[in-house]
Amino acid sequence: MDEIIKKCHQKVKGLVVGHRNMQRVEVTGKSVHRDILIMSGDVNDLQHNLNVWNECLKRRRMETNKRKAKVMAIARELMDIRIAGVPIGHVDEFKYLGMIIQTGGYNRKM
Repeated sequence: MDEIIKKCHQKVKGLVVGHRNMQRVEVTGKSVHRDILIMSGDVNDLQHNLNVWNECLKRRRMETNKRKAKVMAIARELMDIRIAGVPIGHVDEFKYLGMIIQTGGYNRKM
């Protein structure tokens, strides 16, 4: 899985979260065990990043579980996001690493 993560991170578009020493600081996502969190600043970059991950996994004869995959928009309207043509459901809150992240941008510990 480490090799897949390295390959994907070379091709995905990052989300600018700030600057440090006059350099942009970007995040692309996070992976813990078999779970992958993919972040983006807009719907087009998110779709691109999902396509990259899907292709990287496919090359290794793996695939995204489309039934478990979810999209959450923070402070934005709902998006039409798909993996291999399959629409991904939306959620209003997401549990990740002991935190509950909500669509309004709020988070709290579980």
